[in-house]
Amino acid sequence: MYYHDKSLIIPVQVDAPNAGYASLMLEQFGGANGELTACLQYFVQSFGVTDPSTRDLLVDVSTEEMGHLEVVGTLIAQFLAPLRTGTTDGTADPVVQRNADAMRSASATVQKAILCAGGGPMLSDTAGTPFTGSFVSATGDLVADLASDVAGELRAKRVYEMLYREIPDRGARQAIEFLLEREEAHAAFFKEAGERTQDLGVMRNYLDRPFSRRYPDLQQPSSQNATRFEAAQGFPPIRGPLNGDEVQVNLARLH
Repeated sequence: MYYHDKSLIIPVQVDAPNAGYASLMLEQFGGANGELTACLQYFVQSFGVTDPSTRDLLVDVSTEEMGHLEVVGTLIAQFLAPLRTGTTDGTADPVVQRNADAMRSASATVQKAILCAGGGPMLSDTAGTPFTGSFVSATGDLVADLASDVAGELRAKRVYEMLYREIPDRGARQAIEFLLEREEAHAAFFKEAGERTQDLGVMRNYLDRPFSRRYPDLQQPSSQNATRFEAAQGFPPIRGPLNGDEVQVNLARLH
C-alpha cells in the first residue's frame, strides 16, 4: 500500500519560466532513462525476488524514484507556468502574456504539451516520443537485473549532468544536482547488491566453459588485447571460423 505525502522530497522553485528548459526536463520525466522508467523497472523486478533484503532495496528505490518524478514534473510545470496564467483576452499581465506567447511557438514538444497536457509534463521525452513499457528491463534473473539497474542509474546520472550544463537556471540546478547525486547513491546500492549475488542466476559457472574464455581476435593487425586475454584465461583467441571438430571438443567439456 502506498501513501502520498504532498511535500516534495526537496523544495523546488525555478528562477524564471522557460519553455526550452521544460522541454529538456521532459527527458527525465518520460524518457528511456528517466524517473518513470526507473520507478517502474525496480517495482516490477521486485516481485520476482525472494531475497528479502534485495526486494526491499528495489521497492525502496522505486518509491524514491516516484518522488523524483514529482520533482521533475514540478520543474516542468514551473517552467511552463505562464501557459496556465496567460490569456488571450488582453487582461493578463503583459509580461506573463509575452512569456506565454513565446512558449506557444517554442517547439513542437511544447505545443503538444499545451494541447495534450494543459501546460504540464507529458509522458514523453524531450522530442515528444511517448513513454513505452519497453523501456522497462526485467529479465527475472536477479544478477542481470541488478547489472541493468546500475547501468540505468549511471545513464540517468549522465543525462542530469547534461541537463545541469544546458540549464543555467539556479533553482532548477539545485534540484538537478540533488537528483544527480541520488542517481550515484542508487547505483552504489545496486552494485553492492550485485556483489552479494555473484554466484546466482547467469553468474553460475561464469567463465567456466571454454568458449566463454576466448577473445575474438578478428582484426588485422592483431588486437592488443588478444595476448593479454590468452594469458589470463588460458585459451587461445578466436582468429577465424571454427571447424566442426574444434566446436565438438569444446562443447563436449560442458557435459
